[in-house]
Amino acid sequence: MSKAVYKFNIPFKDWLETHSQFDEIVLSGEMPLDEFANMKLLCKQYGKIVDIADFHIRVEKSTMDLYKDWNWNEYRVIIAETEESTISQGKRFPLITALFLNKEFSHRFLIEKEFVYSDDKTMIAYIQNRKTDIFISEGIKIIGRFACSDQDMIKRLTLPDSVEIIGESAFNDCDNLKDVVLPKRMKIIEESAFEGCDIDVVNFPEGIEVASAFCFNYNFLEQINLPIGLQVIEDGAFRFSCAEEIIIPEGVERIEDENFMGTEKIIFPSTLREISRTFFYEEILPETAIKPQVFVNPQNPIFYSKNGKMYKYGQEEEYLVIRY
Repeated sequence: MSKAVYKFNIPFKDWLETHSQFDEIVLSGEMPLDEFANMKLLCKQYGKIVDIADFHIRVEKSTMDLYKDWNWNEYRVIIAETEESTISQGKRFPLITALFLNKEFSHRFLIEKEFVYSDDKTMIAYIQNRKTDIFISEGIKIIGRFACSDQDMIKRLTLPDSVEIIGESAFNDCDNLKDVVLPKRMKIIEESAFEGCDIDVVNFPEGIEVASAFCFNYNFLEQINLPIGLQVIEDGAFRFSCAEEIIIPEGVERIEDENFMGTEKIIFPSTLREISRTFFYEEILPETAIKPQVFVNPQNPIFYSKNGKMYKYGQEEEYLVIRY
């Protein structure tokens, strides 16, 4: 198979016209993002194999400014047209989209094997995986948004202690992902990071202050260990937990909608100041659903429990509204 090296010194379309006889194109150097998108379409049109093992992608500031204020619907349509593919929420995003989603972390990217890194190799923007096990090397601090979403083959994920941020939907809809340990230094887990996986035990590290919305939604968690220092549990973070007992640690101040459905017993701390009246589940539940027994730390100045139910001081009716 014949190969030719393209070094980005002239527009790719012009270069291709004089190198059309080659079967494989090896990229070398640094390429602007818009040129990369154009190159992919042309290679597809001419049936060329592209070796992207050693080059950088540069996101120009002008390009970033152009996309900065787009809403999600516009974003999906335009990127889908660029990639000649259909993008639906929760499904695999193409590489070019992953780079835009992670542009605040880095403007330049390096592709090595199945990983796309920021040029300083502290962030992973994209993982093109074909294995059951993913091993992330030490030194990575950020797993980018949608970096590894919708990868059904993954069963085990090894994260180094250096990881501090797991981005939005990073492992969304990895249906068979069961074995993962959150790094001790992790500080932020963004929305839907592990939504739709098969994880049954989660141990939150002590540095996390917010359990972001839907971060473990659709995981039928049998055990959840939450740390001292956690302050907020957002909508649906643990929506389908089926743990028998949940202990909300001291320090948690707010709990939002749709959490801990299927849990039999929940113990609330003295620090709790705000909780959604439909925190357990906001839709009508069947008669067979388990209504949790609620216990509140007696030192809580706003809420108290009686006979397994939660009340608010100064009000006679039960505070939590769980509709059956």
